[in-house]
Amino acid sequence: MDTVLRIERLTKYFGGLKAVSDFSLDLKSGELIGLIGPNGAGKTTIFNLITGIYQPDAGDIIFESKSICGFKPYQITGRGIARTFQNIRLFNELTVLDNVKVACHMHASYGLLSAIMHGGVFRREEKSIEEKARATLDIFKLQDRALETARCLPYGEQRRLEIVRALATDPKLLLLDEPAAGMNPSEVVNLMDLIHFIRERFDLTILLIEHHMKVVMSICERVAVMDFGEKLTEGSPAQVQKNPQVIEAYLGKD
Repeated sequence: MDTVLRIERLTKYFGGLKAVSDFSLDLKSGELIGLIGPNGAGKTTIFNLITGIYQPDAGDIIFESKSICGFKPYQITGRGIARTFQNIRLFNELTVLDNVKVACHMHASYGLLSAIMHGGVFRREEKSIEEKARATLDIFKLQDRALETARCLPYGEQRRLEIVRALATDPKLLLLDEPAAGMNPSEVVNLMDLIHFIRERFDLTILLIEHHMKVVMSICERVAVMDFGEKLTEGSPAQVQKNPQVIEAYLGKD
């Protein structure tokens, strides 16, 4: 399999605090990888570095054989990396449909003048964007809620909408930051089915941060473990579960 993302010896400081230290990880095409560790281990910082919210102090991030360090978040999204957030970040006062249309505009080709004048190119592309957004909602059984405001959705469907919005940018790599947070057991089972579905349906590579161990150990092929900004180990779910360093990181020394 081709390497989609290569993280090489990534380091990030916040003042005198080293939040990430010498972190490396490879993701192959089509893999579903879990990134786990105690609170404060540096997992979300890794996502923020990959997506350009932070810039690394050392190391490199290579996506499809090209470094993306120094790129802005919208440029990285345009190259094919999308993400969700630990705390849901929808446009709460927009409709479900408009939340997805916003993401579809990432690849709009008309310019400012065409948008102001509402010319033929603008009208045709806006029609195409709406059709794409509605078709994507239909895949995820949200079409009936298209005209509802996002804040009115049940929690589980808000999570689903955030994933749908990320997929509307046409990513090759999807980063999911604690998608099971706040979900009840039934919603967690549905989420696991959803993640499997989107990987197959959209031919994606997925990197998943999650504290819900049932999710990680059930659906991930490989798991990387962080603690205090460093990678402790990586391996299959079974290997990670038995690793003494991982047990100590979560439970402390006997």
